[in-house]
Amino acid sequence: MQILFQMYHAGELHDLGVIADGDVVDSIEEGFEDWVRWELSQPTTPNIEDSNEILETYEGPYIVTKVLGSE
Repeated sequence: MQILFQMYHAGELHDLGVIADGDVVDSIEEGFEDWVRWELSQPTTPNIEDSNEILETYEGPYIVTKVLGSE
């Protein structure tokens, strides 16, 4: 399953990047892969390989996620 990360900025959603099975597969916004690595270093970050945890954790208000499709 691929998950798109988006961020609200100036009232609009902007695509940041896509992960699948815990790996960055598309870094749309510069620095997305670095942000993912930083997030993984934090003790409060959910298991990035667990799609349900990711979708629940990043449900807004500033960073949101949505499922793009299955692999």
